[in-house]
Amino acid sequence: MKEKVSQELNLEITDEKAFVFLCLKLFYAPKDNCRQLFENITDGSSDGGLDFIFFDEEEQKIHVCQCKYSDEISADNIINEFSKIENTINDFRRLNTSRYNAKVRELLQNAIDRFDENAEVVEYNLFTKALVNIEYVNSRIESLDRGFSINNTNIFGREQLTMLIEQQATAVERVSDNFRLRIDSAGNHLQYETENVQGAFINVSSDSIRKMYNKYINKGLLDQNIRKFVANKTVDSGIKHTLANERDRFWFYNNGITIACEEFHFDGYNVEISNFSIINGGQTTTLIGKDENSTPFSVPCKLISYRGRSDLISKISEATNSQKPIQPRDLKSNSKEM
Repeated sequence: MKEKVSQELNLEITDEKAFVFLCLKLFYAPKDNCRQLFENITDGSSDGGLDFIFFDEEEQKIHVCQCKYSDEISADNIINEFSKIENTINDFRRLNTSRYNAKVRELLQNAIDRFDENAEVVEYNLFTKALVNIEYVNSRIESLDRGFSINNTNIFGREQLTMLIEQQATAVERVSDNFRLRIDSAGNHLQYETENVQGAFINVSSDSIRKMYNKYINKGLLDQNIRKFVANKTVDSGIKHTLANERDRFWFYNNGITIACEEFHFDGYNVEISNFSIINGGQTTTLIGKDENSTPFSVPCKLISYRGRSDLISKISEATNSQKPIQPRDLKSNSKEM
């Protein structure tokens, strides 16, 4: 990262500053160059505990981020960092901003101004190269009566950073093997075809998804999913609740997954896919793959055969991941009280 910044920006930076660049690139802007990354960095004196700020257009969230380039960090330290960030956010809500540096004022105020007053969503993120017992820290946060909670805080320690670096470094874009998906009944599919693209809707067994996850999670299974690293705790908790309590209704509650492949062929209760990648539904796939309950259920799935037109994958991935998300506040208008 230091070499890239030196080459692209003609700047010599410290390890600490390089860590900020690295976390921003890994989690939010893997395709951006250093000049684009630099526009999001607020690290410096009077930064209010914010090393960078990233506005997620799709999720409609402000990600405010602190990076700790240290080998050890305590739960108290992490909570103190989140408290500092909370104080900064509250100052901006009260327009008490004079003590913050110009970059913080510009980026944070612009991000806050994009929201209606009652629609603002801010996520607090802390990155560290220390090993962190995240469950313990979350339990501490949950016991606090603060403006932040486990629902709007994220902690990424050495294990998470290492895994993400390895995944991005070894990304192969898609799985080159053939794989057989089990469907709910023989020949049950809805097919659609144009001159260049072929598609089908199927009900795939959760067992197939789990096997696919086990075999290929580090071999390109999600590498075409442009949002595979975006955490959404509301979605996660909903999927986990359904897996634990209403597995027979998973098909009705979940939007399912989309798989892009070179070709697919139906054979009774199976459909064989080749050169494939999951381009939408990364969270669903991951949570099913890690689910300890082996009771099978059906998951809605869209198959898309790009027939050698690999340029279509990125367009389809972008389209399926770019629909405006439903926020928890949007659901309030559908409640029986309303």
